[in-house]
Amino acid sequence: MTDDVPRGEEREELGHVNGAEFDQTHATTLDRIANIVREVLGDDSIELRLDSRPREIEGWDSLANVSIVFSVEESLGVRLGTDALVSLQTVGDLVSAVERARRPGAAVRELP
Repeated sequence: MTDDVPRGEEREELGHVNGAEFDQTHATTLDRIANIVREVLGDDSIELRLDSRPREIEGWDSLANVSIVFSVEESLGVRLGTDALVSLQTVGDLVSAVERARRPGAAVRELP
């Protein structure tokens, strides 16, 4: 299943998702994550939005989730930790985790 949302500049105002405000930096991160997801899942037709849920994307199962998170870490130069693997509910959650990890002095949040 894919979301019919245009890529890049055609995307409408991002607004708020899960109580966080998303700006152009987040849009760029979303675009990069979308490209990674397309590559990992081998499906160029996948369109992601911040409120897209991995379980609704064909092929994004638990094994694909591990591959996607590791690919995001490697491609974007961040370390997300175990929490990103198990607590990811939406693509917006992944975008937020990447943005938090990019902050100076950011520590990897691990589950207790």
